[in-house]
Amino acid sequence: MQPDLPARGARISVPASIANLGPGLDTLALAVRLFLHLRVRKSQQPGSNLLHFHFRNIELQGENLIERAFRHLAARRRFPSLDVEVETEIPLCSGLGSSAAAVAAGFRLFEKLFGPQPIEKLLAAGCAIEGHPENVAASLLGGLVVCCQRDDGSVIALPAPWPRSLRIIVATPEV
Repeated sequence: MQPDLPARGARISVPASIANLGPGLDTLALAVRLFLHLRVRKSQQPGSNLLHFHFRNIELQGENLIERAFRHLAARRRFPSLDVEVETEIPLCSGLGSSAAAVAAGFRLFEKLFGPQPIEKLLAAGCAIEGHPENVAASLLGGLVVCCQRDDGSVIALPAPWPRSLRIIVATPEV
């Protein structure tokens, strides 16, 4: 399959997540309505296989997990160079799965170029990058997710809708 983007580019939004709910250490997570947004276009700069990131309202701290996740799936594939604009509603280092949302966004970017991937492949790759599957599973599947990793590295994830009558309030003080 030849990778391509529409001329107008593409938009990707991935939700934050809250994990380790109750006794569900590394198995339970919930997607919440705070989002990481990507706006992707073919780069005007010459070349291929380059990703040019522009972070709008965030200062990158450490590794770019969007790029790492994308390249994890895109190994040995050719793609047009891309300009990727990143904006987030997810506070960093706040327990809201900002790193898992970045990983999921990298996977969704891959899918924009190369087509849909089996969820099992994405979950296993997310677990390989993050070390545990629940936050990435919630960011990919939405709702409440129960998951576990098998001995062979594959991941089982069972999503369920969150009851509309239950609300989540998150307080993330700066100090």
